[in-house]
Amino acid sequence: MTLAAVLTFGKRLRCLNMGGLVNTKKNEGFRSKTYTDTTGNLTTGYGFNLNDPVTAGMLPEDVISGSRGLTRKEADEVFQKRMALAQADAVQFLGDKHYQALDPLRQSVLNDMAYNMGLPKLAGFKKFKKALLSGDYEKAADEMKNSKWYKQTKKRAKDLTEKMRAGQQQAALEQEILNQLL
Repeated sequence: MTLAAVLTFGKRLRCLNMGGLVNTKKNEGFRSKTYTDTTGNLTTGYGFNLNDPVTAGMLPEDVISGSRGLTRKEADEVFQKRMALAQADAVQFLGDKHYQALDPLRQSVLNDMAYNMGLPKLAGFKKFKKALLSGDYEKAADEMKNSKWYKQTKKRAKDLTEKMRAGQQQAALEQEILNQLL
């Protein structure tokens, strides 16, 4: 999906969950200089794949060429656009009705997976999708764990799998306990 289509389509989407945005940024980490990621892609910022023409089109040419590093401000602007694309991919993967039925924590899990993998790889998670469509979050979490992605992204995948399993109720309970302790 093009960025223009996402921005038009995005009017129908829920606002991106702030906790999910923070979590995805944490999962990606920030690097101002261009580097080669674990899959061999030239990358910068918050995991911006320079081989992806849509992402590369959002970045300054002198950053792409390696003449200078990406500023955090520039990266934050690109990150917002990339997250909008990821959310649109997550909606496309699951369907609008089913995506909107997910609680915000599970939406952020799916958004993070779409951000990390892109729609083509996410589309390969057929049993995961089937489990989500039937509301079987235990099975969905099991399917996340039973994937090449889980083995490649260990810590991120473990965290997202636990969030998929627990959902928003568990997150709210944990926050309530934390608030009582403070």
